[in-house]
Amino acid sequence: MFSVETSYLFFVILSLVVAAIAAWKTGRQWALGVGVAVSMSAASWFEIEIAGFPVDVLSTVSIVLLVVASAMYWRRLLWPITVMDVLITALAVWHGVVDLQYGDPVAMTAARAYAEWWLAYAAGRYAFMHRSSLSVLAPWFAGVAVVLSIAAMIECWTGINLWEAIFHVADDRVNRPEGLRFDLFHRAIATTRHPIFLGVILMLLSPWAWVTWDSALTRRRAWWGVVAFVLILMGIAATVSRGPVLGMAVAAVFFACVQWRIARIVLVPVIVIAIALLVWRFDDVVTKLDESVGVQSATIVEVDEDAEIYTGTRNRIFVMKIYGPIVLKGGLLGFGTDNTDQFPPNVPGLPADKRSRLRLRIVDNSFVLVGLRFGIVGLTIFTSLFVAAVVGCLRLRRAASTYLIPCGPVSVTVLASMFVGVALELLTVYCDYDFVPILLMHFGVVSGVQLSIREAIRNPA
Repeated sequence: MFSVETSYLFFVILSLVVAAIAAWKTGRQWALGVGVAVSMSAASWFEIEIAGFPVDVLSTVSIVLLVVASAMYWRRLLWPITVMDVLITALAVWHGVVDLQYGDPVAMTAARAYAEWWLAYAAGRYAFMHRSSLSVLAPWFAGVAVVLSIAAMIECWTGINLWEAIFHVADDRVNRPEGLRFDLFHRAIATTRHPIFLGVILMLLSPWAWVTWDSALTRRRAWWGVVAFVLILMGIAATVSRGPVLGMAVAAVFFACVQWRIARIVLVPVIVIAIALLVWRFDDVVTKLDESVGVQSATIVEVDEDAEIYTGTRNRIFVMKIYGPIVLKGGLLGFGTDNTDQFPPNVPGLPADKRSRLRLRIVDNSFVLVGLRFGIVGLTIFTSLFVAAVVGCLRLRRAASTYLIPCGPVSVTVLASMFVGVALELLTVYCDYDFVPILLMHFGVVSGVQLSIREAIRNPA
């Protein structure tokens, strides 16, 4: 066993060394992407504190390699810009406006806003703004996803977390599920603090297996992409979490509807009927979902002064009932970071009953939590990031065959589908730094690919 600091340092050095080797052998423009990919193999609790802020491996590697990239590509740092750039900048600025309104120090607020929103986004943006970036970097991200998935499967069957067994045990910042699900499976966390966080990360990384396959010029690479995707699906299943599985199913349906006309003809009516049945038999569906994970302890909580049966599934519904109106009460600004960075959040309108307030303390909805923190304006910007990412990827389909060679339209369609699935999943889990930087990095990927196409059009040689 090693200390947290030693584990952190090991993965930082590993990421930077691999990035340097990749730069030496394949080109310096790939160092940032390779380093970021390798850093995702570090556990989220491998971090140090600097000026009161936790700094993990991904952040450290991103900072170091972004400084290097800035020195090499300083002419392309701030121009041209994309819609994604505008939105992420607006969210970071609004973060500053809100927290300064609540009296936070200027310097600390600015540093936190940049680190929380722009840093990981910038890593994705600058890593993928080069030609052929998708095809060159996809195997690296797919490879990391496979490592996480295999480790998750081992943990699911044995209960042994490789990062805890070899390096250091996870901290208790997040309540970790205990016991077996279905009396058979351990819920894998791998490099995260909670199984759902791991599920979100594997969802985010799953398109890279498709991109590897889509850009394959050899049979070996094509088979690697297929095998990687199957292993990632198995890794998601190893979390034994329903949300990521449902999110992947929605992503698959979206992909099919975009890719094939016959799928739209068949699936759209089925989706409409399914939604109608869900609304009609909503309580029965929730009961079935509760039963699907075995015995859950039910209790009574107070929601809108009414007694309600509480279970893990119904908690997501109660979040909307309780915290949705509070978001509106927060107005344009919301309640700021300090009032919402602990559960239960320090906001008005929570249940008066102490037991109910304790049960319903976790805001298991990322969009609602952002709304509580940054108000209606922040929620609108955050939601717009998903819309812009999906629309941006779909608009790239026409140019993909010409400017993203050897990738084709499939690669960007899969990315768009992933954002749809992840957006649905975030309705059931709160924003946590275990996975949010990787989400922001993928937003940056969209911007970077758009910039690479602009560059290819401007300089076709």
